[in-house]
Amino acid sequence: MENKHEIVSYSIIPDESELLLSKVDDIIDNKNADVIITTGGTGIGSRDITIETFKTIFEKELSGFGEIFRYETYKELGTGALLSRATAGVYKKTLIVSIPGSPNAVKLGLKIILPELRHLVKHLKE
Repeated sequence: MENKHEIVSYSIIPDESELLLSKVDDIIDNKNADVIITTGGTGIGSRDITIETFKTIFEKELSGFGEIFRYETYKELGTGALLSRATAGVYKKTLIVSIPGSPNAVKLGLKIILPELRHLVKHLKE
């Protein structure tokens, strides 16, 4: 059976913690999303606030996602993977996945998470 996913919201927002949290709450409360995937804002620069923002709201963190993401990045880039930050966690029974914004990073993040989405959502709804 092929997994089908529906995009219920798409936004581009600046790197501002309050705006990011407001957008996440809006999607959860008004769009009935099971999963939120964000790209960008995961670097080590002063404006990169996504990872730190999400860590303040995660009820449970899925640290394995970031670990696998970095491992796969390491296999491609070597020690440059140290700069690669990705995370996933649960907030209000919604899975949030945060990956870097480069096209290759997005492809990698989706390759890792998409096969598990159905299973993850099932557990969130129990």
